[in-house]
Amino acid sequence: MARAFAYPAEMNKAQLIDAIAPRFASRADAARALDAVTGAIEDALAAGENVTLVGFGTFERRHRPARTVRNPQTGESMLTQARDVPAFRPGASLKQRVATKPKKAAKATRNDAVDALTGTVAPAETLADVVASDKKAAKALKTLKKAVKKADAQA
Repeated sequence: MARAFAYPAEMNKAQLIDAIAPRFASRADAARALDAVTGAIEDALAAGENVTLVGFGTFERRHRPARTVRNPQTGESMLTQARDVPAFRPGASLKQRVATKPKKAAKATRNDAVDALTGTVAPAETLADVVASDKKAAKALKTLKKAVKKADAQA
């Protein structure tokens, strides 16, 4: 069974391959697929064509006219050449998906704190969050710790 991919704040090419790899027979197949897609987009842009992926967005070539720039160290003015640059215009579906806020994690409960102490469910950070925010949970945890300590002493 494929593991869920944890998306980083920024993603490079290797991480993108890791994210799509579960949908392919192998990681190498995923890398070849990504290379094929990016290569096709590059070829189309180099030929002066736009690439539109409906809902996702459009990769296009934009013209930048010649302009006068100034070297900040010397103060010298010079003229840059006109050039074409690649650009991306996001589609409606992508804009909507990015604009929606991610779902918040479920709030921890006292039962989660007990489960964490007994080692069945909640991670330690959830336990700390529950105890810090809930006096009843802190008291229940203290009582439970005493009971466990007493049971260990009797054993």
